[in-house]
Amino acid sequence: TTTMTFTATDSSQRTNECIFHIAVQDFEPPTMSCPDNFTIVVAASELNSAVTWRDPAVTDNSNQIDELVSNISPGNYTFGLHTVVYTARDPSANTATCSFSFSVTQAVLNEAPSSGASAGA
Repeated sequence: TTTMTFTATDSSQRTNECIFHIAVQDFEPPTMSCPDNFTIVVAASELNSAVTWRDPAVTDNSNQIDELVSNISPGNYTFGLHTVVYTARDPSANTATCSFSFSVTQAVLNEAPSSGASAGA
């Protein structure tokens, strides 16, 4: 809240003041852009994989983000589908969320070509 004081003076040098308060309220949430979904393929002998990603791009009309949190962090992950959910909060407590998924899969070793051709052809 900002306090504004205006003073008016007439030609006889009489003055009068008017004081009022201005409160700017921000109801606009941040905007976010999460990474695209992706897949990590690990060797058949591996049980998990180190997975990293970039934080989402976040902007706000206040030019400030007070908090950016996610449900999981980069690290080692086992096979399967994993969903990452990010939440951003601006100074007015407006929030936005975005999410993306990644899957960790094991490489499949083909013993014979799937087209029916022989191994030496």
